[in-house]
Amino acid sequence: LITSSNNTRGLYILNSDNNNFSRLTLDNNNNEGIQLSSSTSGNIFHNFTADSNTVSGIDLSTSSSSSNTFYNFSSNSNTVYGFEIQSSSNVIYDFNVNSNTAGGFFLNSGSSDSNNITNGTIKGNSVFGIRISSNGATLSRIYNNFFNNTVNVNISAGTPSVNYWNTTL
Repeated sequence: LITSSNNTRGLYILNSDNNNFSRLTLDNNNNEGIQLSSSTSGNIFHNFTADSNTVSGIDLSTSSSSSNTFYNFSSNSNTVYGFEIQSSSNVIYDFNVNSNTAGGFFLNSGSSDSNNITNGTIKGNSVFGIRISSNGATLSRIYNNFFNNTVNVNISAGTPSVNYWNTTL
């Protein structure tokens, strides 16, 4: 059990692969609840909260932070995003990403391809539920999620539209 509150970041992972993190409380931090940076892959995060952080709940901040798994978590009431993704091949399921000020999920670069976002609740986010940036994330699978936001999906102009959306797998 790890609790990290009122810090710069709740959990910052740099150049560390194949870890398993469970039972985390990463709330009320001055930046992100979780930030993965530079060559972090194969990590598993489950049974955690990343709520009420000043920036984002979860930030996969570089393209080399790919192939991680996140499940059974909440990322709610963060000042910017619930989950910002700038990397590929992540698996994200069984989650609540609700009531974030800027948005729920932000796929924020051309390197945020082939992510799976499934079986979650994305609601009450002020600006959007999921946003795909103009740099374009492609080949992501966004299945079986419940949306209820001001704007459920925002795809920037010029973004390739080769993503897969459905209500069932």
